[in-house]
Amino acid sequence: ANSDEEEAQAKGGLVTVFVLWYDHVSATAPQNVAQRLELLQRAMVMGPDDPNVIQRLALFVTSGADESGEARRELKRLLSAGTAPAIVHLILGTAAITTDRTEEGERHLELAFERAPEMAPAANNLAWAIANREDPDLARAIKLSESAVKLAPQHPEIRETRGQIYAKLGM
Repeated sequence: ANSDEEEAQAKGGLVTVFVLWYDHVSATAPQNVAQRLELLQRAMVMGPDDPNVIQRLALFVTSGADESGEARRELKRLLSAGTAPAIVHLILGTAAITTDRTEEGERHLELAFERAPEMAPAANNLAWAIANREDPDLARAIKLSESAVKLAPQHPEIRETRGQIYAKLGM
């Protein structure tokens, strides 16, 4: 096996470990939101296009599991302490963008990308936000989108964002 194949296998193994660890913490200590977010971020960096990671992230953001508001409080605490991991900004930015709070969303996505440029969804969602605002910066958006595609080439949603930006550029 060549080194690229070995690296891919190692990353896949790490993603599995982080996802299983996340599942364990979610089942045994769901109130430990900071640890769960850290595990999700680590998994996302190693496998941004891994369906298990994407599924956990989506469930974390959309589930009613946060009935007590603990996750929201923890996210706010991390933000106010200035120690929020990039994934917190990715979650909040994406949620803001999808509810038409575009300036807030873009601000969070900028912070996510700044803190973790290797996290493809951060680059992708920021590219989408920049390309779809009232005053789009398509040159920056395509650079971010290209970066995201390099990080996660098999992820169709990331390729779709790039295609939408190309269309806006008339390409």
